[in-house]
Amino acid sequence: AWVSESMMSTVTAPAMPTNSPPPPATARLKPQVNAVTGDIIGLEALTRWSGFEGEIIGPDVFMKVIENSGLISDFSAWLFDSVFKQMKLWHDILKPAGQLSISINLSAKQLKNKELTSIIKDKCQEYGVSPACIILEITETAIIEDPKQATTTLQALNEAGFELSLDDFGTGYSSLAYLRSMPFQSVKIDKSFIQDVLDDNDDAEIVSTIISLAKRLRLKVIAEGVSSQAIKAWLIDNSCNLHQGFYFYKPLPPHEVYPLLLSNRKDKDLYAPSKKTEPLS
Repeated sequence: AWVSESMMSTVTAPAMPTNSPPPPATARLKPQVNAVTGDIIGLEALTRWSGFEGEIIGPDVFMKVIENSGLISDFSAWLFDSVFKQMKLWHDILKPAGQLSISINLSAKQLKNKELTSIIKDKCQEYGVSPACIILEITETAIIEDPKQATTTLQALNEAGFELSLDDFGTGYSSLAYLRSMPFQSVKIDKSFIQDVLDDNDDAEIVSTIISLAKRLRLKVIAEGVSSQAIKAWLIDNSCNLHQGFYFYKPLPPHEVYPLLLSNRKDKDLYAPSKKTEPLS
């Protein structure tokens, strides 16, 4: 396992029991929904890390530990293997599950890896997954550490057929500049704006402007953090139909996602779960 005891001691000390094996990281999938039809149109892969006492350690903590420990390459290999293996399994069973996409978040350290494009392309080839089914999400924070290398990497990934999405859009200082200079195909509006659109006129205006701008630039736009029927209705009224948030689904283990994908199909009786879907681990 790539999770080392020294890494876990960094994260959980001093509560970590001695002589205890490190708990594995696990992945969860957060559905993205067409709010008008209710169909699942994609999934975002999220990593969850449980401490020895059962507490959830957030990615803002464990990703720093992974990067500082020099294990980002091992983490990336584990994540890509897990996601592509699951994608292949679902496509083999559902033949195919529509144009189902899975989004993967890339960190600043991953963007600095000049071999990143080759690594992900090789994983696609290994598991028979089309790059068109993979969306790579990048935050402005990840870009600004090394904009030149990030631009080179993103251009290579775009040329290889992967979709690129600017995550947490609206929270940085240079988001508009990146939309102009980098090959993004979609933007995700940060939940900090979405959650207050009904109560804060400024946030409502910002979200409305982002939606309008994205459409003018022919970009898909996804609203993060949709938490109520009222927010869902407001977004639809403002021409944003792609949503993600607890109003629809919380992050789920893969075995709970499969029945949801099955329910999307009109011919679902032909695809009864005769095969067990393996959870990402």
